[in-house]
Amino acid sequence: MIAFLRCRLVRIIAVGCWLAFAGSSLPAQAAFPPDSAPAQRHFVIVLRIVPRLHAAADWTEAEHATLRAHYNYLKVAMDRRQLLLAGRTEEPLDRAFALVVLTAKDESAAREFMNADPCVRGNIMTGEIHPYGLALFAGRETAP
Repeated sequence: MIAFLRCRLVRIIAVGCWLAFAGSSLPAQAAFPPDSAPAQRHFVIVLRIVPRLHAAADWTEAEHATLRAHYNYLKVAMDRRQLLLAGRTEEPLDRAFALVVLTAKDESAAREFMNADPCVRGNIMTGEIHPYGLALFAGRETAP
C-alpha cells in the first residue's frame, strides 16, 4: 500500500511540474527531456469541408458515401485505440470544422493517417495536423 501511495505521489508531483512548464514560455518539447520523450505522441487533425460543398444541396450520393466511409475509417481507428476522439462543430458548413485527436509515433505517421482518410483522399475535406500536448483526459491520468 505504501508503495502504491508513493507511486501516486510521484505522479502527482510530475503532473504539477508538467503543468508549471505548460504555462511558461518554454516550447512544448521542453516539457520532456529528449531521452524521456514518450514513444507515442498526440496530434490534432483539423478537417474542413471544401468550399464547393458548403451548401448541403451540392452533395451527391457519392460524396455522402465517402462521408460514411470517413466515419467507418475513424471508427476502426477508435477500435484500435489509435483515435481518442473525433467530432465536428454544429455550425453551417462554411464555418464548421472537425477535430480528430489521435495517437501516432510521429507527425509523419499522423499525416499518413490523415491522407488515408476517405474524405481527404476524395477532396471532400482538407486537413491540417498540429502536435498536441494532452494534459487532461476524462477517466485517465496523462502524466508524463
